[in-house]
Amino acid sequence: MPARRRLILALLVLTLLSLACRFTSPTPVAWVATPSAEALSVTDTVSALTQPPTPALETETPTPLSPQLSTPSPTPLRVDGPWLIYSGADGQHLFAADLQADLFTRLELPAAPLLSDLKTGISPDGRYLLLRTGSFAEEAGPALNLVDGADLSTRVLTNLAAPEHLRLLRAEPGSLSAQAQAALTHPEGIAWRSDAAVFPAMLESRNANLYTWAPARDSISHLAERAEQAFGPFWDPNKRSVLFQETALLTSGMSLQANQLAALDYTKQDVVRSLLRVPPGSQLSVMGWTNANYLLLYFEDEAGLYGLKLQGLAGGSPTELFPGRFDEAAFDPQNGTIVLNMGEAAAQANRQSPGIYIKTSPAANFEIMQLGEFKDLRFHPQKQLFSAANASGVAVFSASLLSFSLAGEEKLAFSNDGTWLLAWNGERASLYSPDGTHLQTLREEGLVDLFWQPDDRGFYLVSTSGLYHYRFPLLQALQISDDVWQEAPFAHTWLGTP
Repeated sequence: MPARRRLILALLVLTLLSLACRFTSPTPVAWVATPSAEALSVTDTVSALTQPPTPALETETPTPLSPQLSTPSPTPLRVDGPWLIYSGADGQHLFAADLQADLFTRLELPAAPLLSDLKTGISPDGRYLLLRTGSFAEEAGPALNLVDGADLSTRVLTNLAAPEHLRLLRAEPGSLSAQAQAALTHPEGIAWRSDAAVFPAMLESRNANLYTWAPARDSISHLAERAEQAFGPFWDPNKRSVLFQETALLTSGMSLQANQLAALDYTKQDVVRSLLRVPPGSQLSVMGWTNANYLLLYFEDEAGLYGLKLQGLAGGSPTELFPGRFDEAAFDPQNGTIVLNMGEAAAQANRQSPGIYIKTSPAANFEIMQLGEFKDLRFHPQKQLFSAANASGVAVFSASLLSFSLAGEEKLAFSNDGTWLLAWNGERASLYSPDGTHLQTLREEGLVDLFWQPDDRGFYLVSTSGLYHYRFPLLQALQISDDVWQEAPFAHTWLGTP
């Protein structure tokens, strides 16, 4: 009996030891696929998409900036957007790269697109992209195309010129044809609100009029008939009025010369009011809205920019803010601060010194903030800061003082949430904290542009060798394509929703 008890006791001890080992052994690590592995995992199921080139290796390993997140098990990536829409090197084709999978495909369009539509053609919800393609010289003429963010399908919504008008304009080459084509291809050619997009077209007359496309009805409607060329539409902040420029049908001359800024009440489409006359020989440039009722704008002629004004939506005479000349302008719509960059030629014309001038309130005058020659004046809404570059680097400043400067840099971009800062020049790109503290150098080669992805979990770098995607926390470069547009700002938009 004692021997049997000893046997039972020994078995009980072995069982307890086994359980203890089981509960104290380490849990297997959950592996996270690298970008290359993620791309390979979806290749077999997405035959229509193109496998990107092998990632370019960095000469030095970036230091992780935040803890790497692990997942319970690797999940195959879905190639369903959001899509980065960007131009190829020749500007004749557009590509769509999936944000997560980093695979890309070419959009099927009937002709070369207007790259400016990547800025204005995206719908507020990111679902649709409208693109103008073609020209009067092509057989089919210019057209308005739809790209659906749900599946990247494309189709022609409408020709922008009716065949009979196209034939007449081709038979009578001259100023009217040139003006009509300029109106239909003006860079600010599409204006969205939540339920409709406005664009110019020549469907019912030989001059450009404004039309709308409504996604819910998939229908095109004609706005008020005008006897002049209408172009450059944009909405007021409340999306009740469509503002646009008009030009008289000149019998001579080849340029599109606006003679007024007008507003159309969208609910009463036969009510058009003239807001502002454009001086002869000048072009109108709109900066933006200071509030729901006032618009900030200026003019440009052969000598440069001049005549900064504040125009009321209700009409009436504009308020002149600065009658002289300047090279660049930026403003903060939240507090009304306006900044002007005045170069040597503009300063001489004004009998002032070159530099950065600032106006902090409606009653204040423009005061010199920083003397010297500057370029690339910008406002950064993420931090409510301005920036401008000179020979030494980039100065970052608020309405009252200089915040910090980045020596040797030329351009910068805050992340959408303001927690990171990218800065670069023609040969180097770096990551900074938002107060200007240098964190790491990302790449050293011929750089074109950088921009953040919508969720700030990474960014894209455009260089002379191609388009690269960097993701936190490792920030290792993954080359998307070597066929990319080589001008800054890099023409792109985001299509689709997360």
